[in-house]
Amino acid sequence: MSEPTPFSQGSGPAPGPNGLATRVSELEQELARARLSLKLLLTTLNSTDDGIMAVRFADGKTYSNTKFLEMWGTSAEPPGPAQAEQQMQRHAALTRDPERFIAKIRELQAHPELEDFDVIELNDGRTFERHVIPQRVDGKVVGVVINFRDITQQRRFEEKMVFNHLVVENAGPMLWLDARAGKVVYANKAACQHLGYTADELLGMDISVFDMDFSRDQSRAVRTALQETGRPVTFESRNRCKDGRVVDVEVTVFLARDDKRALNIASLKDITEQKRAAEAMGRQRATMRSLINSISDPIFYKDPHGRYLGCNEAFATAVGKPVGEIVGRTDAELLPPRLAEALRERDRGILSSLQTRRQEEWLTDHHGRRKLFETVNGPFWDEDGQLLGIMGMGRDVTERKQAEEAVRRAKEIAEEATRMKSDFLANMSHEIRTPMNAIIGMSHLALKTELTQRQRDYISKVQSSGQHLMGIIDDILDFSKVEAGKLDIEQADFELEKLLDNVANLLTEKSNAKGLELVFDIAPDVPPMLVGDSLRLGQILINFANNAVKFTEQGEIVVSARVKERSADGILLHFAVRDSGIGLTEEQVGRLFQSFQQADSSTTRRFGGTGLGLAISKKLAELMGGEVGVNSSFGKGSTFWFTARLGVSQLRRRELSLNPDLRGCRVLVVDDNDNARAVLHEMLETMRFSVSEASSGRAAVERVRNAAAGGHPFSLVYLDWRMPGMDGIETVRQIKALGLEREPRFIMVTAYGREEMLKETEAVGIGSVLVKPISASMLFDTTMAALGVEHFEQREAAPPAAAEATGRLAAISQARLLLVEDNDINQMVASEILRDAGFVVDIADNGQIALDMVARSRYDLVLMDMQMPVMDGIAATREIRRDARLHGLPIVAMTANAMQQDRDRCREAGMNDFLMKPINPEQLWDMLLKWIKPRSDAGAGAGSAEAPAGDPLDGIPGLDTATGLSRMMGKKPLYLSMLRRYVAGQPGVPDDIRQALAADDWGTAERLAHTAKGVSGTIAALQVEDQAALLEGLLRQRAPRPQIDEALAGYERGLRSLILHLEARLPAP
Repeated sequence: MSEPTPFSQGSGPAPGPNGLATRVSELEQELARARLSLKLLLTTLNSTDDGIMAVRFADGKTYSNTKFLEMWGTSAEPPGPAQAEQQMQRHAALTRDPERFIAKIRELQAHPELEDFDVIELNDGRTFERHVIPQRVDGKVVGVVINFRDITQQRRFEEKMVFNHLVVENAGPMLWLDARAGKVVYANKAACQHLGYTADELLGMDISVFDMDFSRDQSRAVRTALQETGRPVTFESRNRCKDGRVVDVEVTVFLARDDKRALNIASLKDITEQKRAAEAMGRQRATMRSLINSISDPIFYKDPHGRYLGCNEAFATAVGKPVGEIVGRTDAELLPPRLAEALRERDRGILSSLQTRRQEEWLTDHHGRRKLFETVNGPFWDEDGQLLGIMGMGRDVTERKQAEEAVRRAKEIAEEATRMKSDFLANMSHEIRTPMNAIIGMSHLALKTELTQRQRDYISKVQSSGQHLMGIIDDILDFSKVEAGKLDIEQADFELEKLLDNVANLLTEKSNAKGLELVFDIAPDVPPMLVGDSLRLGQILINFANNAVKFTEQGEIVVSARVKERSADGILLHFAVRDSGIGLTEEQVGRLFQSFQQADSSTTRRFGGTGLGLAISKKLAELMGGEVGVNSSFGKGSTFWFTARLGVSQLRRRELSLNPDLRGCRVLVVDDNDNARAVLHEMLETMRFSVSEASSGRAAVERVRNAAAGGHPFSLVYLDWRMPGMDGIETVRQIKALGLEREPRFIMVTAYGREEMLKETEAVGIGSVLVKPISASMLFDTTMAALGVEHFEQREAAPPAAAEATGRLAAISQARLLLVEDNDINQMVASEILRDAGFVVDIADNGQIALDMVARSRYDLVLMDMQMPVMDGIAATREIRRDARLHGLPIVAMTANAMQQDRDRCREAGMNDFLMKPINPEQLWDMLLKWIKPRSDAGAGAGSAEAPAGDPLDGIPGLDTATGLSRMMGKKPLYLSMLRRYVAGQPGVPDDIRQALAADDWGTAERLAHTAKGVSGTIAALQVEDQAALLEGLLRQRAPRPQIDEALAGYERGLRSLILHLEARLPAP
């Protein structure tokens, strides 16, 4: 079969002349287009940066573009296969591995159908990337195209990048930051270790997360400085690491950029230790400067050539020149010639012997006065033992020497005077003792005869006063023993209340005569039975109190006792006697507690006295391991105080505890004296009465009327006899005139004119009288006698609290309250009582949450617990009071701490009032009515409470179910629910306290005990409540661990016993 010719159409007829011309024209056009395409292709191939060589297998023909010839240093293409082979050999010789180069060519010649990729390194350092691409026509390989690309610069760049990466990774902490966003785009290994984050965690992190001093303004300032100067910027900052550590760093920032954005390269250098060292060095230098300048003796140091290196202010003063004018100069430039030469000679001797010299020297100061100095001068060296010069100091002993001589002479005179005084006291002793013994003996005999009660009281006081006075006289007459330190302190059991009764017997008549009120304020946690010297203790109290009465014309005298410290050996008691008298100036205070000294010379003439009392009191307090002091304001009064270390007696006095039926009994204290009223209130509350107060007779009448109208009348009213406006007698008449169905019993309280008062009280039918100052046992006995057993047997059951509250609280119903309490049981009790009474109640678990809630919502009143985690009530109240918008928001403290200091803390923080746990509904209503403003749209009140059913829990030791039910407003289901929650939540508390103590977390341990006390009080577990209260007090005082462990064990035993009984007796829910 023949192939067609260019001029034939296969087997068809040949074209005519016209058809041939057309075909020729078409072919010419196609050829022109092909040439144009070829030209464009050649131009393109020659313009590329890659070297290209094409090989046609059919004839071995090759084509190379200009770049290929340039890359391989070839001037022209090989005309034939032989020349191509020679060219290949020449190219191979240019490479670092010619054999590999040729082997690769042979492999491709053997397998032309394979596509290949290779990297060729040349001897001159260049690197080519070779890509072999087979060329196919109709599936058959007809040739290859070989592409060579010079990647030398790319390789170098990559190697440099790898090198730079290794450098950066192994350098110090370094961060790459987006200059504008302030976010991390890269962190090296050291930066991750420095900050404690992984690289993935740091990637994209905002710098403010770990840079404590970062600010947007600072960032802009750094960026501006980098752009304007082009130089690195260095500054100091602080980094907060992932684990919370704070590290001081020196930051150096470089400006850079990648293909996307501007970068800040931050190099971090940890300078924490460096800064600490610098700060320590600075503090050390400042301390040394301050220390040297604080020394009143002249100090100097000079170099071996006699040139001053430094000195203190005292030396500069002695020389008469500022420190700046002394440093750098010599003695010859500063002092008179003769003195300068003498000092120079002394210095030569020191430098020659290298020994320190101590001596007395007469020196002349810049005023020309000769003075005697004790001087110490010697060489000093650096750490390497290099001699630096001479250091010296001197002390002006001119006056001391003169004083020593004067003291020697005065001592001789004083010794003679002491001998004369001792002789005088010895001679007078018999004369004083004889009549005192007669007074004591005769009163003793008189007490054996038949006397009226009033006469016996008078004679008893005479005898008691005589015996005490005799003890004091014994000490005064033997004052030489005090001065010689030979006075012995006795250690014996005594009852503090009896000691105070003796003090009262001695002071009452004097204070009554001047119209002064005498108040005893003894904290409930002061042990009633103590071990120590009661005579010396009483002597100090009587001395202080006598002075208070002597220097006070009107007002009151308050004798107080507080526990200051507890230890395994006993306690440190703080006694104080406060008056409202003439007061003292600072100068007068400075002269007190010295023998034969009074505040000023006119005192003896005006008030009498020897001036020995305070000096003896000081000695006695020191002998009892304490100290004395006075706080005074001239014209306003003074507080004389002392401390004494005493033992706690193992003896027990009778318990002043109420029958369970009496607990919560309502009493009213009426007194215009705030201190007297507060002390009586605290004593009655400690006995578990429910106490209310009135500061005047009119207010008392109103309180009694309202209480009776509300269905919760007072059982007892304590009235001060003398009050302005309406005295106690008239107040009783007004109350009796109310015609109440259940009239309270009355106890008259008086500090003066007992005879007159007794007649008036009998006239109005008052059979019970208390004479101030009031002791706990006196109060208890008088109260029990006034109430009588019959009174309690006939007492009617109180109406349910919720029903009683309905009418009283109508004016403030629907008021919105915030209850801030961390304990869930207390939350339930308080919120249930309040909601049943018609209030809207929100709850916050701690002070921080309360701050957020009062900021968002409006409340009519806040009930604030004192001890809570996160933020306690005191701190929360202070924060609330800082907000001007909340100044008028009433805040009432709720706590199981009944101490006066706790109330003071609440008031100081800005709280309006104080409510003691366990919450008494009646007191709660009084508090809400007192502080919540009535609203016109207030609701009518709350629904009625459930009537209490029979109690299946009677007889459980330590659980007062009647009181517990009353605290739940008579709701038995609520009470049972609270008991179940108590059983579920309290068993682990002792172990929690132990864990807190093991971690030395005293605050948590105290808070846990405080909460346990409050929760136990809420359910009326009175024994466990007392045990928790004892434990809390010991924790607050940081008592010794054995004492705390003993109290904790007692609390745990009581708690376990109660829970066992409850588990056995609680009905199923």
